Amino acid sequence: MARAPQEAEPLPQSDRIEGLSHPRETAELIGHEAQKRAFMDAIGSGRLHHAWLLAGPRGLGKASFAYQAAATLLTRNGAFGYNDAHPGAGRIRQGSHGNMRVLTRQWDPAGKKFRANIRVDEVRALTPFFGSSAAEEGPRIVIVDCADDMNINAANALLKSLEEPPKDGFYFLVAHAPGRLLPTIRSRCRTLSFAPLSDADVAAVMRRAMPHLTDAEAQAFARLSDNAPGRALELALAGGLELFQALIDLFEGLPELDGLAAAGLADEIGAAGADARFDLALVLLRGWLRRLARGAALGQPVSDLVLLKGEDGPARALSALGPEKLISLHDQLGEWAGQTKGLYLDRRQNFLRMAEALAGACRGR
Repeated sequence: MARAPQEAEPLPQSDRIEGLSHPRETAELIGHEAQKRAFMDAIGSGRLHHAWLLAGPRGLGKASFAYQAAATLLTRNGAFGYNDAHPGAGRIRQGSHGNMRVLTRQWDPAGKKFRANIRVDEVRALTPFFGSSAAEEGPRIVIVDCADDMNINAANALLKSLEEPPKDGFYFLVAHAPGRLLPTIRSRCRTLSFAPLSDADVAAVMRRAMPHLTDAEAQAFARLSDNAPGRALELALAGGLELFQALIDLFEGLPELDGLAAAGLADEIGAAGADARFDLALVLLRGWLRRLARGAALGQPVSDLVLLKGEDGPARALSALGPEKLISLHDQLGEWAGQTKGLYLDRRQNFLRMAEALAGACRGR
């Protein structure tokens, strides 16, 4: 008997956090109420701009906003988001709606990695999309996630389309670093700026995606992620809370540093194949320094900044350095991290170097 053909595994998607649902599947966008109102007011005015630049740091929910805005238009919803009574809602969530196209960095099966850019031929493919007969009733929508990833030729091709907008065509450009876009692209878009969410909103996102988290854990991830829910979810999936506790335990005796404990943690995150663990440790360390620097600059009590058991002591030792020194350390760690990756330096030795830099700063060296 012939075997039934096996289904091909879905390709990785650059616009999706591995292990979580795609942004287009978000049932309800938590937070960003001002941005929702601005979009709905534009619809109500009858003068809806054809291109929207959704700007702000990575992980805030800009892509989810883009899909919800697209659903508002495609499913004729009187409120922001999906109208589940409309048959088009399911096709949007499945990524199969005939009136919507999404540009992202594509997976390269040969190189087994994502392509470096969104390429010009992908943007040019929008011309027949807008020019052919409507696949489904309603407007046509393009989401670019993210626009920062376009190479210069792709950006120029998109600019031409923005300069001559098709009838009933709308663009949503997700941009983590809008300053990298062509000024002429920015000038032809209406910009909606996105800011970090409140602790409560990030915690709500966390509990919805990961119901097993405690309230305290969800709040901790909110702070560790600089209140960006996407980054908070990535940290949770990567075991970020456990690793941050290990870092706190290491620095609990500041200004002194336990050499054996430092060597043990360096062995773990500096081992062969532990690149992601090393990168995560640096993200957590630099985020800690940013949080303490911001707190010191605003005069916040250290007790208000502490997240985990044992953090109070090292947080006080570091906060005493003042915001300027903390930011200097933050930048120094970033420079060393870049050298580690770019020059293929030994991760173990570089982590020990970083740990000693923090301890040495607290000792006045």
